[in-house]
Amino acid sequence: MIELPNHQQTKNPKLILHVGMPKTGTTSIQQTLFHSLRDPKFQYLGVGLVNASRPLQCLVGDTPVAKHTHPAQGVDPDEMLRKRKEIEGCWERQFVRVRQNGTTPIISAEDCWFMNASELMRLRDLILKQGFHTHVIAYLRPPLAWISSMFHQLIKGGHHSFVDELFGIPGNEANNQQVIELDYQKQLSIFEQVFGSDQLTLRPFDRKKLLHGCVVRDFCQSCGITEAPTKIFHINEALSLDATRFMYCYNRFQRCADARPFWKFRLLLARLQELNGPSLRLHPSSLNNFESFYGKQIAYLNSRYNIDLSHDQDLDGELIKTEDDLFRFSKSSLHWLDLASSANLDSDSNILQRVASQVSSIRPSLTQQLRHSIQSYINPWRLRRANR
Repeated sequence: MIELPNHQQTKNPKLILHVGMPKTGTTSIQQTLFHSLRDPKFQYLGVGLVNASRPLQCLVGDTPVAKHTHPAQGVDPDEMLRKRKEIEGCWERQFVRVRQNGTTPIISAEDCWFMNASELMRLRDLILKQGFHTHVIAYLRPPLAWISSMFHQLIKGGHHSFVDELFGIPGNEANNQQVIELDYQKQLSIFEQVFGSDQLTLRPFDRKKLLHGCVVRDFCQSCGITEAPTKIFHINEALSLDATRFMYCYNRFQRCADARPFWKFRLLLARLQELNGPSLRLHPSSLNNFESFYGKQIAYLNSRYNIDLSHDQDLDGELIKTEDDLFRFSKSSLHWLDLASSANLDSDSNILQRVASQVSSIRPSLTQQLRHSIQSYINPWRLRRANR
């Protein structure tokens, strides 16, 4: 049974915990607050990184890394355990500064959306030991749009399983593979039980309902940030559908053989970003097995929180139904790949292996290499400066 929080603790000053959900502009919020937060009443805590997901997972998680994302990104559990003391030291130093400045701390970590009750209770208690109570802010995205976007993100992270192998619903034991569940009711109930229902702010991720159509500005308003950030960062832009097809094929047939470190994989993603076009969207039939489940979820959100997620993604244009649809490369995209790659392969070879090999041979532009080199010096300096 979950231990309920002592609501007398809400007399403590507030810490704002942004828990995502993932794929609701979280990276843009994090980058903007880390680099551009100017309101003197607030202080953004990255806990050693811009995104606090990895540090918090290491501090309070049942495992030191989040299984659904970190291994594919090359995050080593043993390395995270070795960094635990460093993370703990950063946590303590940042809270010393918060208390000295009398500011309201903000932590953003979308992997909290996937944490269980025990993990979140540990996080709550860590925050209470620093003298703060936790107020949770979450943005909710409709199921089809969320699964489409999350599937796209997993491909960008190196996954090569189709959507029906990556996502599931609670109680479905047919697939023994680690799956990602989207259970709004379950997760929001845990947040309520651990932190208190009066300490939960929910917003729909709907550009028509967001402040000026911007999730960053909307989040700032929800927090009470009155002095606007000096710059709004729009980060983690989607690959086009054609580029996503190439990335999926590469992950499936070539990435393991290449054994690229993740930073080189990111450079490959940056090059594929040059291939323009509409982004990946899944066909509604992708949710056929979950239709009843999500129908009940949407009704629950409407009745309990007055949040309507019945309007999902735009269904115009090309939609992906099956894995075979991800292997239907357009002539224009294959022409782009021929020009971008250095591989000179037999046109009669297997098309999937040919595409995977050509993607493997793509080299980053000199501009991308230079930008990466500069960022590899600047980013650690910024983090050290922010976390002293």
